[in-house]
Amino acid sequence: MGTCRGLLCVGSYSALDPVFVCNPITREYKRLPTSGETIMGGHQVGLGFDPSTRKYKALRTYVDMEGRRCFEVTTLGASSWRRLDVPEGWQAYFVYEPVFWNGAIHWKASGNERDVIISFDVCHEKFRIISFTQDVGQFDHGVRHDNNGQSLLPPQGFVPDGNVPLATTSEPNELELLGFRGCLTIVEHDNEWMREWEVTGDKFEDLSICFWDFHDTHVVWNPYMTYIVIGRLSSECFLLRVSACYGNISNRRMHFTYFFPKKANYLPLDIPGLPPRFTTIRSYEPSLVSPKTV
Repeated sequence: MGTCRGLLCVGSYSALDPVFVCNPITREYKRLPTSGETIMGGHQVGLGFDPSTRKYKALRTYVDMEGRRCFEVTTLGASSWRRLDVPEGWQAYFVYEPVFWNGAIHWKASGNERDVIISFDVCHEKFRIISFTQDVGQFDHGVRHDNNGQSLLPPQGFVPDGNVPLATTSEPNELELLGFRGCLTIVEHDNEWMREWEVTGDKFEDLSICFWDFHDTHVVWNPYMTYIVIGRLSSECFLLRVSACYGNISNRRMHFTYFFPKKANYLPLDIPGLPPRFTTIRSYEPSLVSPKTV
C-alpha cells in the first residue's frame, strides 16, 4: 500500500487486519495494532515519517459498515489506532493508493464532482484538501495544449494486434498521483496523451498545482490495452506497466516496458518468471531501516 524511507505498509483492501510494516531488503517486519472491526472495504494505509520525533506513523482510511469513510492513525510501536475527525463531505470520497512527500501523506480522491488530493501533515496530524486547477483532467473535454498554449490535434496512432475487436470509445480520463524526482506529480492520461503536473510549495499550507510537461505516447490505448506509470527514471525515460489482452478479454497479461517520449520508442523489460498479473509498489526507495527498532 504505502511506502516511506525504505519501509512498506502491507495489508488488505477489504479487511483491517492484519497490517504489516516491512523492509523487503532486510526481510524484517512488524505487525501494526489489531482492531478486530469489520469493514465494507476501501482500506488504504499510508506510511509517513515525523522528523521532529524521528518516528514513523501509519495513516489508514476505510469505509465502515455504515458506509462512512473513516481515518485512523498510529505510531509505530503504539498499541492502538486513534480515530481522526474529518469533514462530513469526505464520506463520499473514493481514495486511491497513498504517496508520502514533503512531510505529508497524500491521496488522490474521487468524489461526486472533481478529483482532489487529500493531504495529511504527519507531524501536526492535520488534513487539508488540494484542489486541482481547472485545466487538470480536461483531456476528455478536448482541451489539449502545448507549452505555447497552442491546441494539439490527435496524432496518427497505431492499434495493437489481436484477435478480438477493439473498442472504439476511449476509457474515462484518469489521473495518477506519484512521486517523481523528489516531487509530488500528477500524471494525466487519455488515449495517446500523457500530461504531467507538479504539486509545488515548501509549506503544507501553501501547496499548489502547476503544469510540467506533456507527451504523445503514439499508442491508441483502449480497454484491451492499458498502462500505468511506475516511475520516471530520467527526463527522457518512463517505466510503464502495460496490461494487454491476448486472444480474448479473459487472457490479460501484464509486463513492464520503458517508454522514451522524445524518441517515440518502447523497449520491453523482460523479467523471467513474472506472473501474468501482479501489483506494483511505486515510489519505493530501498534502505536498511529496521521496522522493529523505529
